[in-house]
Amino acid sequence: MKSASTMMKNTLLLASSSILLRFCALCFQAYLASEIGAQQLGIFGIITSVGAVFATISISGVRFSTTRLVAEEVSTGNEYPRKLMSCSFGYGAFCGISAGVVLYFLSGVISKSYVGDLDAALPLRIMAVSMPAISIGSCIEGYFTAKQKIFRLIVMQLLSQFVRIGVVLIGFGKFLERGAYPADILASGTAIGELVFATGLFIMYCFENLKKAKVKSYSGYFSRLFKTAAPLAVSAYMRTGLSSLGQVIIPSGLKKSGMTGAEAFASYGVIGQMAMPVIMFPIALMGALGDILIPRLTEAQVQNKKLGISYIVNRAMRIGIMFSFGIMGVMLFFSDDLATAIYKNAEAGKYIKIFAPIIPVIYIDCVTDGCLKGL
Repeated sequence: MKSASTMMKNTLLLASSSILLRFCALCFQAYLASEIGAQQLGIFGIITSVGAVFATISISGVRFSTTRLVAEEVSTGNEYPRKLMSCSFGYGAFCGISAGVVLYFLSGVISKSYVGDLDAALPLRIMAVSMPAISIGSCIEGYFTAKQKIFRLIVMQLLSQFVRIGVVLIGFGKFLERGAYPADILASGTAIGELVFATGLFIMYCFENLKKAKVKSYSGYFSRLFKTAAPLAVSAYMRTGLSSLGQVIIPSGLKKSGMTGAEAFASYGVIGQMAMPVIMFPIALMGALGDILIPRLTEAQVQNKKLGISYIVNRAMRIGIMFSFGIMGVMLFFSDDLATAIYKNAEAGKYIKIFAPIIPVIYIDCVTDGCLKGL
C-alpha cells in the first residue's frame, strides 16, 4: 500500500484545484448576481436542480463503482482493465442517453408544472444534450481517480470551467441586450463545459491505453459493476430527488406567504445561489479527501490490511472534524463581512449565519461517504 504521504499529497492537489474551481465559480456567481439579478439566479437555480436529477440518473453510481473496481483490478496486477472499462462505458452510455432523451421530451411539462416558468423548457433541452457526456466523463473520472492520476482530472476540470465561463461571458455580451433569456445562455455554457470535460478525458484515456502491456481478462465485470453501482444509484436518486423537491418548495412557499413570483424567485436566489455557495466553498478539501479515500481503502481492503484501514479512517475523520468546526466558526462570526465583500448583499449574510451550524454535518458526511464507498 502506498504511504499516507502519497494520499495526503493527492488530497491536497485535488483540494487545491477544487478550491480554485470554487473560487472561480464564486466570483462568477457574484458577477451573475450583479448582471442578471437575484430573480434570474433563482429561476436558473431551480432549472439546475432539475438538471441535477437527470445528471444523477446519467451517472447512476458509475463513477464510484468504476473507481472501486478499477482499484481492485490494479491492486491485483491488472493495470489496464479495458474489458471492465468497456462495461463501464456501456452502462454509462445507456444511462446518459436514457436520461437525456427523457429530459428532452419532458422539458415542456417540467418547465410548466415543476419550475413554474414556460421559458425554462429550452434550457432544459440544452442540458439534455449534455447527459451522455456527463455519464461517459464520470466513467473516465472514476478510472483516473482509481489510478491516482489526479493531475489529468485537474487539467480538464479547470479547462471545462473556463470554457463554461467564457461561453457565458460571450453570450451575455452578444445576446443579453437583444432580449435573450439568461438561463438559455447559462445552460449552454454548462452543456459545452461538460462536453469539453468528457472529450478531453476520453482522449487522455485512449492515449494511456495505447501502451503495450499485458492485459489480463476476467469475466463477470458487468455483474460486478451493476452490483456496486445499483445501491449507489438508488441512494443518489433519493437524495437528489428530495433536494430538488425541496428547492422547488421554497419559492412555492414564499408565494403562499404573500410574495409575488418575482419576489419569491429573488429570495430563493439569495438563499440558494448566494448564501449556499459560500457555505459550500470550503467543502472542496473534504470532497477531495473523500475521493482519494475510495481507492486507498479499496486497496487496503483487498490486501486485508486492517490496521491500515483503521489508520486511514481515523486520520480522515479527525481532519474532517477539526476542519468543519473551524469553518463553522468563521461563517458564524464573519457572515456579514463575507456577504458584503462578495455580493454587496446584507440579506445573504443573514442566511450564511443561519446555515453555518450545519457545516460539520455536511462536511463530515463527505469523509464518511468516501470511507463507506471505499469499503
